[in-house]
Amino acid sequence: MPWIRSQIFAANITSLLLFLVFFWILPINTAGLKAPADRLVFTFRWLFVSSLSILFALFGVLKVRGTSNAVDPINGGSENLTEVPNRILRNTVEQYFLHMTGLLMLATILEPSSLKAIPILSSGQSRKASSNNRVNMSDKEKDKRTFKEKKASVIRQIITSVSISGTVFALSYLYLPINTSGLTELPDRLALTICCLFVSSFSIIMGVHAVGNVRGNTNAIDPVYGGAENLVDVPNRILRNTTEQFFLHMMAMLTLTVFLQGSSMRAIPILCGVFLVARIVYQLSVLHRLDKITRVNMSDREKDKRTHGEKKASVIKQMLISVGISSTAFVLSYLYLPIYTSHLTELPDRLALTICCLFVSSFSIIMGIHAVGNVRGSSNAIDPVYGGAENLVDVPNRILRNTTEQFFLHMMAMLTLTVFLDGSSMKVIPILCGIFLIARIVFQIGYMSSPLKRAYGFASTFLPTIAVYLYCTCCIIHQLFN
Repeated sequence: MPWIRSQIFAANITSLLLFLVFFWILPINTAGLKAPADRLVFTFRWLFVSSLSILFALFGVLKVRGTSNAVDPINGGSENLTEVPNRILRNTVEQYFLHMTGLLMLATILEPSSLKAIPILSSGQSRKASSNNRVNMSDKEKDKRTFKEKKASVIRQIITSVSISGTVFALSYLYLPINTSGLTELPDRLALTICCLFVSSFSIIMGVHAVGNVRGNTNAIDPVYGGAENLVDVPNRILRNTTEQFFLHMMAMLTLTVFLQGSSMRAIPILCGVFLVARIVYQLSVLHRLDKITRVNMSDREKDKRTHGEKKASVIKQMLISVGISSTAFVLSYLYLPIYTSHLTELPDRLALTICCLFVSSFSIIMGIHAVGNVRGSSNAIDPVYGGAENLVDVPNRILRNTTEQFFLHMMAMLTLTVFLDGSSMKVIPILCGIFLIARIVFQIGYMSSPLKRAYGFASTFLPTIAVYLYCTCCIIHQLFN
């Protein structure tokens, strides 16, 4: 434990010294970035650079899968090989969330001359880690033929999907009647991109629904004591993979928006549409494969039908109570809290307020990371591979993953809602972000005390987000037909 603390202390001191040295030495001139839109563009470019850390971590997982029987994540029998790379990837995604919201927050409050801190902080986000996977890869020699067949099948699917996606994109770009030549200003282009990313983010809602559907129909509704957690293993993998892919997709679209001209912006809705369709195909293909296995294992519901019914009734009751409390809190806050936003007539100003509010919401992720770190720092789980106590961080890790997924949907909902609100209505953003943070605190406390008590906090974050999604969807459809 003292050794770990000394490493953390040394890393913090080194990072601080490097930041100060680079800040004073590097010839980065940002004095001309006075407009909010220019500062956001500058930040998005460097966030794209730091998002490469997620790409590196993703390649780490794919490298292991591509060289072992873990290429088949369900029946390959080698999923343990990807455990460490997957942890690295999840940790990188969680850290990037905080990194992104922190830099966007800084972009709204720093003076132009101080914005050179952003590229320095973004460059420091690159994460490199390695794990000793070669020890366990002997399974490749045990079943070399089968592995080669599986790998050849995966390669064929990748080549086919690239061909189909490329053809669909080219035909859509040439023939779909999407007119974006009027989007000459960057705020207008960003507004279109945010709306398109909102559509793409429905892939995450599908993943959340897949997990919730299994939990709601089996004893996996109790994730700790239900004895059926294996049933949500594959839906959870789909959800994690979709979240990771959406992160890269989002940063690519936002950065592409900075460089495209108005007439070329039609590529954004096409790419977002291709992403959503591809994720639907991905989820349906994996769940179709799993269908027979799931049906066999769901017999646990018949074995203990009464207990499952009681658990489900308890969760539904909690959700109804939380909906009533959240709705009342929202209405009273909107009517009586002295929040004045009528002066925010320009989109960059409204986006600046939303980013600041999302920064506050992101403290929920810091709480989740702290919960995991607290357990690791006081048990043998401090060594996540050889400590033999990884079960101790199971619940804190679930809380952190769920909070990360929920924050992503919350973020897309708030950014898209900002596009459609006028200045006087922008007070809903800080209210919704405040409700999200409080509900996540309730979720974490409830989950840690009893897993079934998590429904209070979950409903108070997920259902308001779904309500915003429905509203924004109606707004987008209305714009398409008008």
